[in-house]
Amino acid sequence: MANVRSTKKTKPKLPPVPPGFKEIAVFDPGPEIEEPSLIEQLESVIVRHVAAGFFDDRDIVAEAICSLEDQASPREIRKLAKPLLASTRAKYARLQKAWPKSTDCDRLDRAFAALERLGVLARQDYWCCATCGGDAILDEMELAAKRKAKVLGFTYFHAQSTESAIDGQGLYLEYGAITHDRASALKIGRIVLNALKDSGLKPVWNGRFGTHIQVPMKWRRRTSF
Repeated sequence: MANVRSTKKTKPKLPPVPPGFKEIAVFDPGPEIEEPSLIEQLESVIVRHVAAGFFDDRDIVAEAICSLEDQASPREIRKLAKPLLASTRAKYARLQKAWPKSTDCDRLDRAFAALERLGVLARQDYWCCATCGGDAILDEMELAAKRKAKVLGFTYFHAQSTESAIDGQGLYLEYGAITHDRASALKIGRIVLNALKDSGLKPVWNGRFGTHIQVPMKWRRRTSF
């Protein structure tokens, strides 16, 4: 009788499982993360802007409406914002009473005022980001030059940098010269650095073109709104 080869397939022998091996549930989505409520999101916007210290209540409500336009109507946001703003302002006013006579934000104001006197346009919380701020400050310098005002260059920090400072990460300053060349920009950077130091701040900069001037600070900005 001829030998008949078996057509039954055998499963391949797998290697032994290593000691301590734990199977990972790759396709397990995990627990669903709950989205913050409208009130929580609105409170976050209000607290940040009150702490930043640049906007009055009307502007803060406008920012909230813009940020949360897909969550609620402008009318609803205004209604919810009124008591939140009042309580946040009151709390912030109490905090200010315990601040020292001179805060880092006061020192920053003095430095920026000194820079203006030296012919350096100095702007705080300037536009939303570096791209928009960069375009705007160049327009400002051009207009100043047409008025024959003394303008050597600029420095500013944008809204994203303000948030960084509020969170304890310090400010990051942009800078540049009206002539747009590297040597002049570095000269403006040194002027900015010295003005910050003279006001009592401790800026950090490696002196290289294209790198930010960092200002470690505790954000405590006085408001009168």
